Amino acid sequence: MVLKHTVFGLSLKASASRAMMFKNFSSTARQSVTSQAAKLSNGKTPLMSISMTWKRNNSTSSTASESAGSTTSEISSQLQSFSESASTAASPIVDAANQIVGEASSHYGYLESIGLANGWLWPPNLIQHILEVVHVSTGMPWYATIITCALTLRLALIPLYVKQQDNMAKSANIQTKLKHIEDTMYDKDQAHYAKSAAEIKNVKKDIGLSVLWTTVPTLLQVPLALGFFSGLREMCNYPVDGFTNQGALWFQDLSAADPYLGLQCATAAAFIIYTRWGQDPATKKLMNPTYQKVMYVLPLLSIPLTMNLGSGVVLYFAINGLCAIFQGYLLKNPKFRKYYNITEVIKTNEKPLNMSQSFERYKLNAKKRQEFQDRQNSAADKFKKRRQVSRSNSAPPVVEKNSKKYY
Repeated sequence: MVLKHTVFGLSLKASASRAMMFKNFSSTARQSVTSQAAKLSNGKTPLMSISMTWKRNNSTSSTASESAGSTTSEISSQLQSFSESASTAASPIVDAANQIVGEASSHYGYLESIGLANGWLWPPNLIQHILEVVHVSTGMPWYATIITCALTLRLALIPLYVKQQDNMAKSANIQTKLKHIEDTMYDKDQAHYAKSAAEIKNVKKDIGLSVLWTTVPTLLQVPLALGFFSGLREMCNYPVDGFTNQGALWFQDLSAADPYLGLQCATAAAFIIYTRWGQDPATKKLMNPTYQKVMYVLPLLSIPLTMNLGSGVVLYFAINGLCAIFQGYLLKNPKFRKYYNITEVIKTNEKPLNMSQSFERYKLNAKKRQEFQDRQNSAADKFKKRRQVSRSNSAPPVVEKNSKKYY
């Protein structure tokens, strides 16, 4: 019997030790094990010893769970502290890398090293070289560099625009006389046409009108504008170091599109203001009224067309529009015109022709030109026939001698 009790006690201890492996062991299972043990022992084995053994085993299990939880939390805290220390240690490396890239972009030849500004002859490459020189030399951020270059190049063209304005004013003052000569130069014969052409030439020569100075500023402005557009777009698409964080106001990222379309709206407003109030007197007198109305609509259409371009590109457009307003104000100023000896535009009651009137005048002159050409061709054919007839009538008689013809 003693052996039986001993074996039974050992089995209970083994069962209790296996219970350590289960954290969520239910109290119902514990009671069933205790009652079954009491029946088998027939009261010989003290229940207190079983419960004591169970408590010791249970306390050991809870102690192990607590120790495991504390160990887990300690490991987690150590891992967190390790990640923080790793990020802290890596931040100087990242800052140093950014500083190295920033220092590289502030040296001459950086754009060429990344595949941009390859040469000096193509307009986009020329503009990129100019932007890099100004950016490196002055240390200004990219947005200020773009503004400075746009203003400087536009101001450099002011003397050419002054000469162009003088020629346009002279041309506006003789438009009435030239129209009368051009409308009647095809009405008569070749002599009248030659006389009219010589008269037009003399009128332009007397006032010193030159077609070259009228077209040169436009011929220079077009490649510069295309160079800025293409060059800045390439720099935004790369993007060049500093374009992402050297913007201003609401467009801090020059490589990204303006999220509020503020630059696009400013550009459209600037060109509308220039068309309405900023044009010089000669341009207003020469410009077709229908074309003026079209110029009110085109700037509005530019908003959706440029909404996906980088802010650096649209910033140039906005600055160029503001420069156009300032230029128009200068060319309208009487003191400025007098100082640079710009011809004054003579005011007349004659209104410029609209689009339909200009088209009708062009058709009429084209018809007169064709009729004049037909008369010239007919006169040339008649002259050729008369010449052939006179040659045949004036030919010497044929003399036959020894079966040979002599003339």
